[in-house]
Amino acid sequence: MTKSNIRSILSLLIFSIYGFTAPVQEPNSAPPAWVSEPPANTPDKMWGVGEGDDLESAKRSALKDVAARLRVAISANIETSVTVRQDTVDRYSRTSLSEDVQRTEFRNFRLEKSVAFVEGFYALVSVDRRAFIADAEQQLVAAEKEISDRLAGSESSSIERFVAQQKALPWMEKAAASAQLLSAADPGFDVDRLANHQAALSKARSAAGDLIFDIKAGKDSQDVANTLRTFLNESGMRVGGGGAALVVGTSIAQDTIYGSHTVQLRINLSVLDARQRNLASREFTVHGSSVTNYQLARQVALKILGEKLREAGPLAALGFNQ
Repeated sequence: MTKSNIRSILSLLIFSIYGFTAPVQEPNSAPPAWVSEPPANTPDKMWGVGEGDDLESAKRSALKDVAARLRVAISANIETSVTVRQDTVDRYSRTSLSEDVQRTEFRNFRLEKSVAFVEGFYALVSVDRRAFIADAEQQLVAAEKEISDRLAGSESSSIERFVAQQKALPWMEKAAASAQLLSAADPGFDVDRLANHQAALSKARSAAGDLIFDIKAGKDSQDVANTLRTFLNESGMRVGGGGAALVVGTSIAQDTIYGSHTVQLRINLSVLDARQRNLASREFTVHGSSVTNYQLARQVALKILGEKLREAGPLAALGFNQ
């Protein structure tokens, strides 16, 4: 069978699968010019080019190329915003930038060109810029409303502000991500809006530093109090007088099973405001064992308590989202 016949059969197979006949290139032939020089982005379209083993993977690669161009533009806009406002962007925001853009779903795109060759496909896609901007703006407005609802009436105390900010944090992240995308895609987007969302996000992430807890524990719970003190300090919170009261209650059960000393600690935590109102509460039950004595078994249980506190995080560990 001649090479010409092979190319004809391959073209017919491609047509039956994808609905068009794509020119089949020789393995060593040069790709089309638009692969190395895709069209420049315009006010109406954003372009991307990709390569893959099949047409679908080539399209996904092309959309990632669109996202990569946005990522470059977003980085430049953030740097400009920081410089103009003499502000800072926390490290998390910078490192999460690529992840946010890579997760972007381009719904209004079109496959403009494709070329099949022996090793796979090249694809050129365009994204409707105006439709993309409209979607991103809609997502930003929705996130801003959720943030506003969660922060409403939270100015009475530092602990209430912290709780409200933590509950609004996922929406703050969504708002910052949408604002980043708009800053790159929409030339008319107000960069101060992006800077405000970045500043609010940074403030919410550091809000724990404004909290002070006054741990109230009996003599038999001082080791539990020390475990809590370590956890709070690790979470960026402070421990001392004048803060919200963190009341600790502990009950213990001990037993000896087959020569092993076992301890069960049940710890009740309650956060009270200045008027002794209960703001949140949480209970933990931990177990420890030792072949030596109950004191070592208790230390094992306290170590497990510390692990559970860190796993829960500062908000859930104190019972604010129970």
